[in-house]
Amino acid sequence: MRNVIVASALVMVVMAGTDPADARARPADWNSGYAGLEGGYGWGSVKQSFGNIGGPLNNQRGSTNQDGAVAGVYSGYNWVFDPRWLLGVEGNLDWTDIGTNKVGTGATNPVYMHWEGSFRGRFGVLVSPSVLLYGTGGYSLIDGSLKALNRQIETQSATFGGWTVGLGVEWALDKVSVLRLQYRYSDYGAQRESFPAHGYDVSATPLLSTVTMGVNFRF
Repeated sequence: MRNVIVASALVMVVMAGTDPADARARPADWNSGYAGLEGGYGWGSVKQSFGNIGGPLNNQRGSTNQDGAVAGVYSGYNWVFDPRWLLGVEGNLDWTDIGTNKVGTGATNPVYMHWEGSFRGRFGVLVSPSVLLYGTGGYSLIDGSLKALNRQIETQSATFGGWTVGLGVEWALDKVSVLRLQYRYSDYGAQRESFPAHGYDVSATPLLSTVTMGVNFRF
């Protein structure tokens, strides 16, 4: 899956570099709202601490790697404040199936991520009239479940919130449609849950990377 994403990224870079005349857009065309669809791949791990129920957390352990698909929608608005510079705001809501059923060393409590959303700022530069390079950052929230897989399966619902940062490139196909490739890294705050059947508490902090491709339409 990662090889497919890398190959797609190279294709987009080559396409952006060609910048054919019939696909060029005036910088002012970026000064607009937009909405689009995205899909891709996510992977990460979970930092964990364990302890007795209601007691201190004193056993530091890692978690197995987790991965899965990502698909959803995003929308935002751009302001061009100079012929080449751009500011924007953006939000997204993505369904994911990121998780694992593999049990290994430190893999006691993987986090299954069902939904991810974020609200972010954007800052970009138009390297050509139709190609935008940008950075993005803000707040991200995931809704999912935390599972214990050793001895017997025990599941607790969990919501995690934290910061997210990323980089991306957009290529205007015409005055309305825009292709995108984006990478984001998210570090979520710790969530403590009890697993009575197993007799312990766990504090879990998911770390997540996503690579998505998307298409949006200006309005």
